[in-house]
Amino acid sequence: MRIKIFGIKLTVSYLFCATLCIMMLCDRTGLFIPMLLSVFIHESGHLLLMWIFDCVPTEIRLIPGSVQICGPVCAGRPSVLISLAGPFANIVVFAVVFFSSIMLGDSYYITFSIVNLVYGIFNLLPLAGLDGGSALEEALIKIKGAVIARRILNIITVCVAVFVFSVAVFLSFIGRANYSVYILALYLVLSVLFKF
Repeated sequence: MRIKIFGIKLTVSYLFCATLCIMMLCDRTGLFIPMLLSVFIHESGHLLLMWIFDCVPTEIRLIPGSVQICGPVCAGRPSVLISLAGPFANIVVFAVVFFSSIMLGDSYYITFSIVNLVYGIFNLLPLAGLDGGSALEEALIKIKGAVIARRILNIITVCVAVFVFSVAVFLSFIGRANYSVYILALYLVLSVLFKF
């Protein structure tokens, strides 16, 4: 499905919609909606800084496991700042909502604030497919060049994926299987293979 919003083409894959529906139906924790809002806040942080640096995207693609913002390349410092803007937006929302909840004595929004914090910090990890990885790659390109920078980032990501997969196997072995850890390891490997 494709629509245009403010001159930006928005492409939503049917598989993305199906994945959202399945996740919503299978959610037993009640964290699906706070997580979805955290992703929206995160991507809004990227888009805001892209707009500030006049790097307005031409297309936004919603696919399973990723929101791809396509458009003009903002080389140099702006690209690092744009990469870090999403996690920064999540951390700012965490701080505002968390401390407001404490001051008002209302614990209802604390879960939402913590989801934002975890999502922001996770995206700061220096791994392929994450914002921290994009920022690290941009910094390494200036020092080592594009090919070596990508190779270093891929090696770091594969090592972390092997570690995460080992943790998943260990948890399964002791009877505490957590399929989300397997999914995380798979996502990290796919981010190296498909460079998203």
